[in-house]
Order: sequence, then structure tokens, then C-alpha cells
Amino acid sequence: MPFSSKLRIVFLVLTAMFVAASLSAQERNAGPRQRVILIGDAGRLLNGRAIVPEAAASMINPGDSRVTVVFLGDNVYDKGLPGEEDKNYSESVHILQRQLAPFEGYKAAVYMIPGNHDWQKGGPLGWDRIKRQAAWVDSLPGDRVVFLPQGGCPGPEEITLGDSVVLVIVDTQWWLHPFEKPGEDSDCDCKNREEVLAALEDIAWRNRHKKIVFAAHHAFRTHGIHGGYFTLKQHIFPLTDLHPDWYFPLPLVGSIYPLSRGVFGDIQDLQHPEYRYMVKSMEEAMEAAEDVTWVGGHDHALQLLRDKERYYIVSGSGINMERVRTASNTLFASGKRGFAEILFLENGNKEIRFFEVDTAGNARLAFKKELPAGARPAEAELAGGTSLRRKLRQRPAMGQESPGRKTSLQRKMCQRRTVWPEPARRKSLCQSGQKRHPGTVLPWPLLLSTMKRGKCTGFFSVRIIAGSGPLPLKCGFSGLKKKWEGWKL
Repeated sequence: MPFSSKLRIVFLVLTAMFVAASLSAQERNAGPRQRVILIGDAGRLLNGRAIVPEAAASMINPGDSRVTVVFLGDNVYDKGLPGEEDKNYSESVHILQRQLAPFEGYKAAVYMIPGNHDWQKGGPLGWDRIKRQAAWVDSLPGDRVVFLPQGGCPGPEEITLGDSVVLVIVDTQWWLHPFEKPGEDSDCDCKNREEVLAALEDIAWRNRHKKIVFAAHHAFRTHGIHGGYFTLKQHIFPLTDLHPDWYFPLPLVGSIYPLSRGVFGDIQDLQHPEYRYMVKSMEEAMEAAEDVTWVGGHDHALQLLRDKERYYIVSGSGINMERVRTASNTLFASGKRGFAEILFLENGNKEIRFFEVDTAGNARLAFKKELPAGARPAEAELAGGTSLRRKLRQRPAMGQESPGRKTSLQRKMCQRRTVWPEPARRKSLCQSGQKRHPGTVLPWPLLLSTMKRGKCTGFFSVRIIAGSGPLPLKCGFSGLKKKWEGWKL
């Protein structure tokens, strides 16, 4: 072979290698199509500053409209926004102002989600305080800051971010709240748990090929305090959970609190049956979606957890810092102040980042991990499953519209309100004019709820077998062989 031909071959090979390397570098350095910044539990100031929101805002280009900032609840400690006559009203408003001030004039969309502390820490005036906080946020000039869901409603709210990302917002405290809240007589699109789950199934099916960020206040996985993590310190000095300086030794007696909470939990803990049922139900409702990132706050730490093919972000250290442990499914954990960020890249992957923030408000990248696009759930999982919803829904062929959930409630499509990029009307699978129907499942009602409210109650899930109103009912406790018939409520 002539020398010139050999030289030409070498040149072509080197050129091909250079082009391949360039393409590989471009893929690795693919810029973000969307950025979602997650700040949780930031409802208190440090030396008059909201240091975590300030740090997050310093990393955003004010003119970048591809950025979405989500405050994950507990926006005002300790018990939400009180009335104007309350001595703490001005301070509470100031806390909200300082959190949002860093994003003033930015093109980023900012969403505030309620947390349990915003609902008066689960108190009887919680609904009033949520409505007051939402009204205050809505009174701000411009349309870039939105409080969702509105009016104490549960949601879900569906927000499109670009052409491939969907943000779903749910008020999980509505689900757990034991006192007055919007129900059957409200103006909410979804008025009960069944309607919330039906709407989530509809959202998951329509957006099954997109990337979904499921944002709520309560973490669906956590290894912090709300996940039952207690150290020897809590057994000997249990009062330090109430105040950091209360080192009063209470051995043995002090163990009652962490042991009982670690095993059974209160309703704000992942171990509690109501909380567990909520997590299980919402995860099942979203099963049709290929790629869901579950996001929450609640525990005052930073965590990235993996459970099978699901990824869970906990970003709840917007101001408070608490202990957190690592477990076999932990990819990252930190007990320091900070926030999380999801970058949706041009190559279809997503990159999750965690930033720790010092007392001066300086952010430091503590962890990052690029995750491949989510794999589609197995056909057997979509068509089968053991839940009532899976059995009652027939999956349509590809290209057909989802029929929604086929329950005895016969939900109808109603108008859906889209809040991105402009406020408009939202649709969901919700409306129903009747309050109780044969076959309705009332999942995990509170153990101490009273029969006089006209509900069939018990510690296990209860099904109304007969009767469209409060009288008469047949109630059976799932998991047990016993049955009580003809209760007069």
C-alpha cells in the first residue's frame, strides 16, 4: 500500500476519534433544559436573614425562565400565619417576606407548598391559617410567586415545565389533618382521598412518558427523626428534642418516648398507619409514570434515597438542622443547612445536586449524581397489582386516552387549572355529588375518631357495604375475620 494511502487512513481514523470524543464530551456536558430548586422548612430567620433562600438565589441567573423554585412547606414556624390581631403576625409576615425577597425581579417561577406547621402544627385553626397564608402570597405584585394548592385544598396541582417535565404538587397535610378542612361541601376540585388518588392516576397516565417531580411537604422516605431515628442521647435526655439545652437525665423513663415514637410514630411520622397508607396510596396511583422523582421536606436534613428504581429527595434543612442516619438505600445524607436541585439535561438524564449553606449564607456543592432516564414499569405491574385501583382499572392500548379509574363513584372529568406559565383553569378526575356510596373505601381512619361524625371508623381500613348516607352501614375491618353489621351512626 502506498505511503500516501496509509497516511490518509491514519488521518481518517484520528478524525473519527476526535469527532467521537467531541460528541461524548457534549453529551457529558449537556446543559439543563429545566432547573428545579427545592427549599424545605425555611420558616425561621437566622440573624434576620433567610440564608438558604439567599444562597439559592445567588446561583440563579435572574433572567433565566427555565428555573422553578419550590418551597416545600413549613414556611412559617411555629404555627403558621396568625390573624392580624395576633402579636406574632408582623414577625410571621416578615419571615415570609425575607424568604421570597431574594427572588424578587427574577423570571424564575416560585411555588410555596403548605406544611404541617403552616396548618397550625396540625391544630384546630390550621385551615384558617393556610387560607390566610395563601391570601397573603396572592396579594404580592406580579404572577411569579404562587401558593399551591389554594384554599387548603389537597390538590393535586399539575404544572408543565417546558415540554418534557411536569411538576405535581400535593398538600399532604390535608390528608393527615385531624381537624376541620375542605371536604365534600368545598369548592376544591378533589374533595376526598379517593378523588385525589383518581386525579393522580390520571396525571400519571397522561404524562407517563415525561419526567415528573412529585412535590409535597411530607417525605415519602427518610432516615431522620420522622423516620424513627433516635440516638442514645434521646433515651437519656429526651427533653433535648424540645429544647437543645434541656439536659435533664431521665434514664429508662426517657426511653418510653423514643421507643414508642420509633415503633408506632405520631401522625407526622412515617411509622404511623395514616402516614404509611398515604405514601403507599400515592405511590400506587403514580405507577403508570415512567420517571418520577419524589420530593419532600419535613425532616430537617438533606437526603437522596433509592428504593428499587425510585429516587427520593429530602430537602428540609432550610433553617433547622437535625440528626439523620445513613442506611443501605442512602446515596447521600447530611444534617447541615442547605437545599437540593434537579437539573434536567439535554441528553434525557437528570442530575441531582445538594448544597450545604454556612451561617454566612455561602453555598457549597456537597454532592451530585447524574441519573439515567427512568425505565418504564413492567407491563405486569401496570396491568396487575393487588390494590383495588389496579383491579378496577383496565389499561387502554397505547395511543388511547386513559379511561381514568372505574370505581363505583363514577368520577367525571372537570376543568383542570394550569398555573404554568400563566394561571388558568385546571382539570382533574374529581367531581361527585354524593357523600357516601356503596363500595366506598375509607382507608385507615383515625383510631380515636368518633362515630358521631357519621363515619364508619376503626384502626384498619373500613368499607361501606350498604347505604348512601350515615344510616345504616355494615363495617368490616380489613385483615380480620370479624365483622360488625348494622351500625347506627
